[in-house]
Amino acid sequence: RRCPASSASASPPSSVAAAAIAPSRPNRRGEASMAHTVPWHLLRTSAPLPAELVTHRLKSCDSVRRLLQLHEEHADGFNAYHASALWSRAGRLAFSEPSEREWALRNEGSAFGAVRVATAALSPQMSGRNVANASYGIWRAGLGQSDAWQPLWSSLAAAALSSADTLGTADSLQLTRAFGPLDAAGQVAVADVLTAVAKRLCDAPAGGRPLLAAASSPELVGIASAFAAALPQHGAGWVCAPLASEAARRRTELRPWQLGRLSLALSRLGEPLAADAEDLADEICTRIRHFGAHELAFLSASLSAGAPDRHPSPPRLFAAVAAHAAAAARSLDAVALAALATAFAQAPEYAGGGTGPARGAAAAAP
Repeated sequence: RRCPASSASASPPSSVAAAAIAPSRPNRRGEASMAHTVPWHLLRTSAPLPAELVTHRLKSCDSVRRLLQLHEEHADGFNAYHASALWSRAGRLAFSEPSEREWALRNEGSAFGAVRVATAALSPQMSGRNVANASYGIWRAGLGQSDAWQPLWSSLAAAALSSADTLGTADSLQLTRAFGPLDAAGQVAVADVLTAVAKRLCDAPAGGRPLLAAASSPELVGIASAFAAALPQHGAGWVCAPLASEAARRRTELRPWQLGRLSLALSRLGEPLAADAEDLADEICTRIRHFGAHELAFLSASLSAGAPDRHPSPPRLFAAVAAHAAAAARSLDAVALAALATAFAQAPEYAGGGTGPARGAAAAAP
């Protein structure tokens, strides 16, 4: 039968509507989730969406512009978790899609004002992970370098300091990467944030091990590299010794590229303990034959990165690098060859004459 015309726009029976919005069975935590039981046509109303559905829309958004539209549509119910999810998703989109990054940078001055203000207002309610995700998302998207972002960075810095004792290793890495490039002369307490993160990673509780010991090998490399990039202008070089000790402790587990990058990071950070430097050098010399072009480039750069009086790598590394480079010179790319040339040109052990293993490496180069 054909339904009457008036019934086409009529509301569904109350029993149908009640069944449509009834909570699903409890999940593992005993909570009822409505995210997959509410039909979308019933959600297209003026009533605010449940917070978990706003989060779902933010995390599944496919453009930065749409993220900002979602904030505008749900501004009244926007919370700290939503702000963190928005910036995290924006960073991922801008990092993976050049067109999204281009749009975000082109509209940085005009499009992000409202969400910047909202995030700053919500920052006192953020957990350590929320702050880390939001900060890292802004940095990953290439945003946050102009003066207009200073109030937001200041708010995020205050939130990071208040929640520093809850940070995990991934959170610490994200915060270091995000705050490290900021101007030390600006309004943001960058040095305080980095110091708090370093203490969280390196201070061991009574009878326990420091948080740094729980970091995965890629996280350890990332943390060392992030601090190496940040600390020349922000200080706190004391973090080098704990990082070098942890690297030496797990040196046999590290891959060649990780050893190379750690050597470079530590040479930029400062002076590790002599015993740790010796242990790392022993491991590198033992496994240097497995170093490819990129690993050799990192290691060579580390030999010329630090000042000679605080160099973390013993001089015998020059001989090991030169011997390996001489044997594999024709398989090295331009980056590795340039790093080798710089290392040996600046090395006091080989200055002035170009003799010994350095000359052998140079002679074998194509």
